[in-house]
Amino acid sequence: MSSRRPVHFVWGAVAAAALVAALLCVRTCAEQRQLGVRGDTTGSVARAPRVPDAITRDAESVGLGGASLNGRVHPHGRPGVVRFEHGATPALGASTPPRPLPPELGAHYRESWNEGLGGWTGGMSGKDLVWMPSGGHDGGAYVRYVDPGTTGDDGNHFDGVGFVHLVQYIYPGTFLDEAKAGQAYWGGGDPDLRGAKVSMWIRGVDWKPKGTELSLWVQSDLDLVAQNQSIWRRSNWAYTGVTLHELLRTGAWERAEYTVVNDTTAWSYGGNYVAQGRPNYVYQPLDDALAHANCDVFHMLTNVTISDQPSGAIELDELTFTYRNHNLLRPSHGGRLVSATGDADADADDANKLVDGWRNGEGHAWRSGPRPKAPQEITFALAEGAHITTLLVAQSPEWPSKDVEILASHDGRTWGAPIARGRLAESVPQGANFNLLRVGDLDARPAFLRVRILSGYRERWGLGEVEAFGDGVPTKTEDDWYDVNADVSGLTPGSTLFYRVVLEQDGATEYGEVRSFAVPATPRPQVTTGPASRMAAGTAKAEARVHPMGLETQLAFEYGPDTSYGQTTDPVRVGLQQTPRHVAATLVDLTPGQPYHYRAVASSPAGVTYGHDATFVAR
Repeated sequence: MSSRRPVHFVWGAVAAAALVAALLCVRTCAEQRQLGVRGDTTGSVARAPRVPDAITRDAESVGLGGASLNGRVHPHGRPGVVRFEHGATPALGASTPPRPLPPELGAHYRESWNEGLGGWTGGMSGKDLVWMPSGGHDGGAYVRYVDPGTTGDDGNHFDGVGFVHLVQYIYPGTFLDEAKAGQAYWGGGDPDLRGAKVSMWIRGVDWKPKGTELSLWVQSDLDLVAQNQSIWRRSNWAYTGVTLHELLRTGAWERAEYTVVNDTTAWSYGGNYVAQGRPNYVYQPLDDALAHANCDVFHMLTNVTISDQPSGAIELDELTFTYRNHNLLRPSHGGRLVSATGDADADADDANKLVDGWRNGEGHAWRSGPRPKAPQEITFALAEGAHITTLLVAQSPEWPSKDVEILASHDGRTWGAPIARGRLAESVPQGANFNLLRVGDLDARPAFLRVRILSGYRERWGLGEVEAFGDGVPTKTEDDWYDVNADVSGLTPGSTLFYRVVLEQDGATEYGEVRSFAVPATPRPQVTTGPASRMAAGTAKAEARVHPMGLETQLAFEYGPDTSYGQTTDPVRVGLQQTPRHVAATLVDLTPGQPYHYRAVASSPAGVTYGHDATFVAR
C-alpha cells in the first residue's frame, strides 16, 4: 500500500495557460476592470474590491462563422440563469438563450470493484478490462487494463483526436437495451457532469505510454429516440485539459482527484472518421454534452500512434463520480419527507437517507424495522410546480426489498393507482449499483409521492435511494464558482465579436467584462503555443491548441536556443474538424540547463500559421 499523499489534478495542457492565469487574476486584474476599481491616491487605507459574481473568459472559434464563449459565475447557492450577450460592437445587442444553473454536486456513484467488474468494461473487444480479486490499493479487489496493442485501436475519431484506446467505460445513461448491457442510470439515465468531481486510485505496471495520455471522455446522444437505431447522432468530447499520465509513472498506487471543468479550452472535440461515410458522430456544444452524458463515460488513451503502441497495464481501484443531483425529492429542490412507516420504531432507519445522493454503502441505505407485517410506506412532498418524468428506486444490498410501487397525490390524502411499480431483484450480476427499478416517459405533476414496499427478501426490507427527475422547480446551487459556456453562430468571417457573460438571480443582474474575439477571416489553421512540461533527461513535452478549420492539418514544434530555432519535431496529423483540439509532442536532444525557445507551427492547404514564441529551461 502506497503512503504517498493524494495528488490533486486541475486542468492542464494548453488550458493551464488560460484557465490558471485567469484564476490567479480573480482578485486583481479582470475583476478590478469590471468594477472600475482604481488605485487609492488619497493616502487612506484601500478597501479590497468586491469580487464580481460574473467573469467573462476566453472564446474559441467553431469553424469560420461560429464561436464558443466561456465564463465563470458565482451564484452563492441561489437559483439563477446564465446567458451571453454578444454583438458586432461593444454595445452588444444579441443574447444566447438563458440557461438555468445546474443544482449542487450531491449525487455520488462509487465503485470499489470488490465483487467484480461492476458493469465496467474495456477495449474495443470489451474484454481488456479484467477483475483482480486481490492486490488493490488496500489489498482488496481492483480492475486491470492490459493494453492490447493494435487490436485496441479505435479509429472512429481519426479525423478528430486520432486513434484512441478504451481503458475503461460504463453506460451511465439509456444507451443499449438492458438485455444487452447493464445500465447504471446515473441521474435517472441523463447524468449532468458539469463540474463533477472524480477520484480514484490508479497504478501503472510496466507502463510505457509512448506519447499517449490518460483522460476522461464523454459521449452524449443528441436524440434519445434514435439512440439505439442506425440513425443515432452522438457527440464525443475528450477532457484533454487533465491527464493522469504523471501518476502512472511511479509504479505505485496513486490517488487521482480532478474536477470536470465546463470550459471549452480544457476539452477537445473527438470528431469522426470521414472515410467511414457515417453521419453518426456530430458536433454538440460542450455545455449540452456534459449536461446530458446519456451514452457512455470513459477513461481512455488519446494520442495513440499506430506504429508505436503503448504497452503494459493500468490498474484502477475505488472510483467515485460526484455529479449534479437533480432529484426533485431533495430538500434543496423543495422536497420534504412527510412520513415513513415505522417512524415510531427506534430500530427503523431515518428515511431521509433515501434522498442523500448515495445509492448504497454504509450509512446511506434505509431499512425497516424487523419482520414487517404490512406494506412499508414512505411519503414525500414536492415543491409546487414539480413535473416528474422519470422515477428511480435503488435496492439495498443488505436488506433487499422485492415488490415496490409508487403512488402520486395532489393533496396527500387521496391516492390513485400506482404511477410506477415493479420487482427488484435480490441481487444482480453487475452489483448493487445496477440493482435498480427505473420508470421513464412519465408526465406526473403531484404534490406528494408515496413509495410503498409490499414485500422483501429478508427479515427487514430496505432501499438505497429514491429519485424523481423532471423539471418545474428552481434548484439550490453550489455556493461556489460555476464554469459556463455557450455557442453562437452566423458570425461574419474576419469580423470582431464582442461578448460578456451575464448572471441573473432574483431580479438582480451581474455582468461580466465585455471582451472581444477575432473571428477567423480565412480557413488557415488557428494555433496557440502551449506550455512546456516534463523536462527531464534531455527531453520536454510541448503543447499546443490547434484548430484545423475543417481542412487536413499537420502540426510541428520548432525549437532551439534562440528564436531562429533550428530543430523541428516530426509533423503530426491533427485532423480536419471545425473545432480546436489539444496536441502535444516530445522535444528531444536537449542540453540540461540550457534555455530553449519553441513555438507551434500548423499547416494545411489554406496556409501556414505560427504560434507565439515561448521558453523553458531543459533539465
